[in-house]
Amino acid sequence: PLATGLLLAPQALGAAVAMPLAGRVTDRVGAGLVVPAGVVLGLLGTVAYTQIHADTSPVLLAAALFVIGLGLGATIMPSMAAAYQGLPPAMIPRATSAINTLQRMGASVGTTALAVILQHEITAQAPATAGAALAPLPDAARTAVAPLLATAFGHAFWDALAIGALAVVPALLLPRRAAPTSG
Repeated sequence: PLATGLLLAPQALGAAVAMPLAGRVTDRVGAGLVVPAGVVLGLLGTVAYTQIHADTSPVLLAAALFVIGLGLGATIMPSMAAAYQGLPPAMIPRATSAINTLQRMGASVGTTALAVILQHEITAQAPATAGAALAPLPDAARTAVAPLLATAFGHAFWDALAIGALAVVPALLLPRRAAPTSG
C-alpha cells in the first residue's frame, strides 16, 4: 500500500497544484472553459499510458500522472461549483447528497469496468498469467511476461482514454461565465 501510494503521489501533487488555480480562473471565466481544458490535460497524460512498454521509464509515468492530476484538479472543483450554481440554498443539501452518491457510484463502476477490461486484455495477451499471482514468478518468467503485460495495460488505457474523451461533451455544456456574485 505504501509503494502504491508513493507511485500515485505525482497525481495528487498535480491536482493540488491545479485546484487553486482552476478555482481562480473559474471565478473569472466559468467552468465551461476550465473543465474542458482540464479534461484535455487528463487525456494528454493518459496518452502516455497507452504507449507503455516493459521498459518505460518510471519518470515518464510519474510525469504523465502529474499531468493527469493537473487535469483532475482543473475539473473537480469547477464542475462541482457549476453543479451548485443557480441552486436555491434550500436545495444544496439534497444536491450535495446526490452529487456524492453519483461520484461514489461512478468511481466504483469506472474502476470495476477498467479492471474487467484489464483482466480481459491480460488474458488475451498473456493467457498463461490469467489468474496467476505474478510476484512469485521467477525473475526470468517475470521478464518474459512483462512485455505482454505492458501491452495489456496499454490496450486497457486506450479504453480509458476513449471513456475519458466522452467527458469532453458534457464539459463543453457547462456555463462559460461565472454567475454574478451578490454583494
